[in-house]
Amino acid sequence: MTTAASPRPRFLHRRFSVRGLLRLVFVLVCLITLFALAMAVETWRSAREWRAWRAAAEARGERFDWASIIPPTPPPEQNFAAIPLFQKLFDYTTGPNGQLKYRDPAVEDWLKKTTPVLGAEEGERPTPDSPNSWETGSATNLALWADLYRGNSNYPPAPDGATPAQTILAALGQFDAEMEELRTASERPQSVFPLHYSEGASMRLVHREVLGKLESIAVLRALAFGRTGPSERALDELLLAQRLAEALRTEPTLGSTLTRVGYHRVALQPVWEALAERRLNGEQLTRLQSTLASVNFVPQLIVAVQAERAFTWALLERIRTGSVGLKAMLGRSPPGPQYQLLRLHSFSGFFFYRSELVISRYFTEGILPVLDPLHGAINFGAFVETNARMKPQLNSPFNLPAGFLTATYEELLRRILFVQAGQSMAVAACALERWRLTHDAYPETLDALVPGLLDQAPVDPFNGQPLHYRRTPASRYLLYSVGGSGRDNGGQPDFTYSREPSLTAGNWVWSYEKLNSVWDDETH
Repeated sequence: MTTAASPRPRFLHRRFSVRGLLRLVFVLVCLITLFALAMAVETWRSAREWRAWRAAAEARGERFDWASIIPPTPPPEQNFAAIPLFQKLFDYTTGPNGQLKYRDPAVEDWLKKTTPVLGAEEGERPTPDSPNSWETGSATNLALWADLYRGNSNYPPAPDGATPAQTILAALGQFDAEMEELRTASERPQSVFPLHYSEGASMRLVHREVLGKLESIAVLRALAFGRTGPSERALDELLLAQRLAEALRTEPTLGSTLTRVGYHRVALQPVWEALAERRLNGEQLTRLQSTLASVNFVPQLIVAVQAERAFTWALLERIRTGSVGLKAMLGRSPPGPQYQLLRLHSFSGFFFYRSELVISRYFTEGILPVLDPLHGAINFGAFVETNARMKPQLNSPFNLPAGFLTATYEELLRRILFVQAGQSMAVAACALERWRLTHDAYPETLDALVPGLLDQAPVDPFNGQPLHYRRTPASRYLLYSVGGSGRDNGGQPDFTYSREPSLTAGNWVWSYEKLNSVWDDETH
């Protein structure tokens, strides 16, 4: 008797037969081919859309190449950055591990000399604007600084019984030669450092650390001379601090823009104290006001945004073509496993083209139109609205690189606006002090200062409206910007989470109401 064969073995036999395997391979090949064709079509379509948008933008005068934003080098006699102190910083070679080797050994010695300028390890030292600062309406406690220099063998000692200000001046006297060289060069109208732009993303910004140390020295000396006199010497150091901060004005990088803003934030402290003590005469106030009024962060920010756009485009092109890896270009691996798809350059070109279009539109249509270089203002409300509309595109899974190549511009713009507001309030404060010297009182409104002491009423950079002002009972006044909240809170700052003013809440103020309770005894 013959038994029928089981159906399972016949099924398996058909499935794993040569013919079945060939059919499976054929199906897989078809699917892969369709996928590759779809990716190729999408890459072609995305590339065409990006190139058409870019061509239209370039026809309007936009530039997307890195070379277009490199500032021209002025003649040495007009260039503040052309002094030997700075030029030696860029005369270097790079070792196999990226370390710098200066051709002039004296540069290394000078850098070591300035390393302990602030007197203590990071995290333990005070800074020229803390714990008390113009932001909180408080004077600097120089005793904290003096304690760092006393007994420190890196600095010349002060005489016995020296005040904190005298101790600081004695310690920082070892930099007299450098500060005099800088003071002489400060008359030069331009400042362009010889950056190695050909290094691209690996470009070394060795001068920014040195400028930061020199800025600290100038600010501390201005504060100390302000306590000991004469006022002209304090003003010279104060103006030098402003010039050092402005040395980065032409650099087309976002990092240099933010560094410049940070330097000015610190450099406003001796301005606040000089006006608090009323130690400047009319001529000195006019010089100071003119210097402060020339500081406008928005023009540099515009160039920096254009540079970010050009750099991002060049970066994406290099990654797309496989000429450089993601980690090598960024210095880190991109976040998230989904970005590993970008390693398949032949199949993921549309990610890059779409990202180039989305990011370029974000810079060109979302950020640049809200920047007002004429008034040094930013239409922050318009930016927030546009940012909310474009963020979903930047974070879309179809625009992968855009997600990690776009900076958090909302916070960045707030930081810049905060210091620009400080500059605007300092200009108004100088004009108010000039009015007081003539009238023995402050005016009822800021309009009284125009046009005699100001060309126009000082502007709040947050919204382009006039700054708020009122006189206070103690024969002083309160100036304020609506600040991070965008609302008039009557000049009330927000210190809920920090000793510093909030960038997102409360008003930003210039006030002397706490003056008597915080000023050092040595001041009087």
